[in-house]
Amino acid sequence: MAQSTQKQGVKLVQIVESLFPDSLEALEPIANIVLTPAYRSAGSALAEATLQEVENLAGGYEQATPEQQIALTMLASMEIMSALALTVSAEEPTISRDWVTPEGVVHVDVNYAGTVLIINATMPTGGSIQLVGADADSQSSRPEAGMLTLAQTAPVIGNAYSLEVSLDDDCQRPLRFSVMVLELSES
Repeated sequence: MAQSTQKQGVKLVQIVESLFPDSLEALEPIANIVLTPAYRSAGSALAEATLQEVENLAGGYEQATPEQQIALTMLASMEIMSALALTVSAEEPTISRDWVTPEGVVHVDVNYAGTVLIINATMPTGGSIQLVGADADSQSSRPEAGMLTLAQTAPVIGNAYSLEVSLDDDCQRPLRFSVMVLELSES
C-alpha cells in the first residue's frame, strides 16, 4: 500500500512539474497531502469539497496560491487517471466509461468472463481500437459509427494492457486506457 502511494506520488509530481517549474520543491509534500488516505477515502465527498474550495476562491483558480493551484491540478490529474483506468476482476467483471470527444461520445465496456477479456467500444464515427500487452496485440476497425469488439483469451492477471481508441475524423491523439484484470483479493 505504501509503495503504491509512493508510485502515485511520483506519477503526480511528474504530471505537474512542467506546469509549476518555480515550485518543484513543493510538489512532493503537496502530493503526499493529496494522497493522504483520509483525503482519498471520502470519494465523491472529496470531489465536492474540492469544488467548494474552488468556488470559495474569490478570483477562481487564477487567484489561488501556487500551493492551492498545485493541489487542485494534482486532484484533477488523479480524476483523469482514474477515468482512464479500467480494472475488472471475477468479483467486479464489468466496467464502463464514456468519454466525450469533439466527434461525439465514445462508450467503452470491459467485461471479464472467466478466462476471456472482452472489450466493446461504441464509436461516434469510424475508427479503431487496439489492445496491446505482453501477450496481446489485437485491433478492430470500422469505417463508420458503431460498435467494435476485441477479445483477449486468458489475459494475464495483474498485467496492464493498453487500449488505444482512435477516431477517423478526429485530429486529436488517440485515447489510451489502461486495462487490468485483478485477482479477487486485490479488488
